[in-house]
Amino acid sequence: MMNVLKNLTTENFSQKNETGINLLSFSKDWCAQCYTQQPILEQAAEKYRERIHFYQINADDNVDLIKKYNVLSAPSLVVEKDGRAVYDVAGFLDQEQLESIIAYYL
Repeated sequence: MMNVLKNLTTENFSQKNETGINLLSFSKDWCAQCYTQQPILEQAAEKYRERIHFYQINADDNVDLIKKYNVLSAPSLVVEKDGRAVYDVAGFLDQEQLESIIAYYL
C-alpha cells in the first residue's frame, strides 16, 4: 500500500488544506507506539481519502508545529475542521478508537 499520509513540515505547512477535515498525526521515529499506530492511520487514510486529508508530522523535526498545536507527547492526533483545531488526543489509538473519532467529525 502506498503511503497515503502526506508529510507535513514547518516548510510546507502553508500547503496544508484549509477546508474540510484534516487529521494531523504527530509521531517520532524512535517511538514504539508511533510505529504501531502507523499502519492503523494508513488504513484509515486509505479508507477515507476522499473525505479527509491525512498528514503526518515528525515531532522531532518540526518544533514550531509542536508548539502551534500544543503537542506534549507522541503519538498525538489533532483534528482540524476548516483550518481550526477542534479535537486532540495523545497516546496510541486502536482502529476502533480512530474510527470513532473520524465518524464523529464526518
